[in-house]
Formats: sequence, C-alpha cells, structure tokens
Amino acid sequence: MSLLLVKAEIDAYKVLLDALAVHEILKPEPDMFSSDGRQLAWRDEVLAVIDMGQLLQARQRVHVSLCMAMVYSSMPGQKIALLFDRVTGISGSSDRVAAMQALPPCGLLPDPLYQVFDGVFTDMTVSGQQFYHMRRPFDLLGFHQRCMGEGFSPARP
Repeated sequence: MSLLLVKAEIDAYKVLLDALAVHEILKPEPDMFSSDGRQLAWRDEVLAVIDMGQLLQARQRVHVSLCMAMVYSSMPGQKIALLFDRVTGISGSSDRVAAMQALPPCGLLPDPLYQVFDGVFTDMTVSGQQFYHMRRPFDLLGFHQRCMGEGFSPARP
C-alpha cells in the first residue's frame, strides 16, 4: 500500500506532507488575508496562517502574491493554512520515494524543528533529493506560536 505524499518547497527546503491531511491547495488572493497576514479566509472559516519559510528561518515572511497556500490538518480538528513557495506534486512512497529514514541527530535544522519533522525521504528519481516529512499528528499551530515567541537560530540547507 502506498502512502500518498504532497511535495512542497520553501526556499531550498523540500517538505512532504501526508496527502490525506491536505484539504485544498490554492493561490490565495491578497484580500483573503487579515490585515496582519496571520489569518486566511477560506470558505466559511478563518484559519491561522503559518509561513513555512519564516518557521524554517529560510527567509523573512513571503509576500502573499508569491505564495501557495495549503489548507492542512496537522492534527484532528485543527485546520491551518501553510504558505509555501511551490507545491510541486503528489508522490506515492512505494513507487518514487525511498523508505523514510530517521532524522539524523544533527543537521541543517534548528533543534526545535526536529519536533516538526519525523524523518527524511530520498527521492530516487531526482538525483537523490531529500525531503523532510512533516510529523502528524502534531500541534503545529501551538509549536509555531511558541517558537515565534522564543526565536531560534537561522538554518540553511
């Protein structure tokens, strides 16, 4: 049985998310965001926004006209809007992506981010590119609020 994974990119980071947790991928219009950019109007709901580039310390907050938004449930009952540079496709874990390996104890991510990701997949079709797999279930919104208040060292892949 193949696990379906959505591939997304933010700066040089490549991320995999469980496809069953993705409600919708959209190119948001500026008027969908609150004035401070922390909320997104989606259908009849107002969702918290997490800019993945900001969370990964890859860059400053993205301009909304340059991003893709993914409505995602990081845990049951918690829909959030994740902002990425690109959403590049869907892949099955059994046919195109090698088995997930545990994250190494040290690497390119700031220490707190090891809570967000639970492993690394290697895509055998694109020169062995590595993708961080987002942990699920995980209180990503709570984690984001704690980290943005504390701050942590930037990292670059």
